Amino acid sequence: MVLTVALPKATVSSLSGLEGTSGLTPFVFQIRLASPAATATTYDVYTTDGTAKAGVNYVAIIAGDSAHGGTVTFAPGSAFATVTVYVIAGSLPVTPATVRATFTVSLSDPSAPDVPLASGTGTITAQNAVSRNPPPAAAPGRSGVSWSRVIAAVGVKRKHDETGE
Repeated sequence: MVLTVALPKATVSSLSGLEGTSGLTPFVFQIRLASPAATATTYDVYTTDGTAKAGVNYVAIIAGDSAHGGTVTFAPGSAFATVTVYVIAGSLPVTPATVRATFTVSLSDPSAPDVPLASGTGTITAQNAVSRNPPPAAAPGRSGVSWSRVIAAVGVKRKHDETGE
């Protein structure tokens, strides 16, 4: 006989924040269960692009990759956890179309990873769009971000790094 236990209903908060001026900015999403977990309960966590792009605007979370935030486990009796997505500072150009960019954080049952159980939206706002004293303009072809530090910190590559453009 196989015993199937349904995972408790969960919700993921949505949040908005500034991208920051240097390095990585943490966006901390709250995950709540409708009732405390009766036993240790694990969900897969993953991000998907909206208008924000993984590796350019934020560091992706891959479902099941527990070393990099791809799972969340609730201890017995717990109903609250957090998941952190790191936003890459200075990655949004300030134009009317790119003042804000979005991505989604979703939970799924590890036994059915393609079916999201809950999701929340992260909205990144360009730092320079709200700054009263924006930093000086970067040199042509430069974003003003020390990409070598970002790439070393998160292991991402930009199109420029691959093509030299």
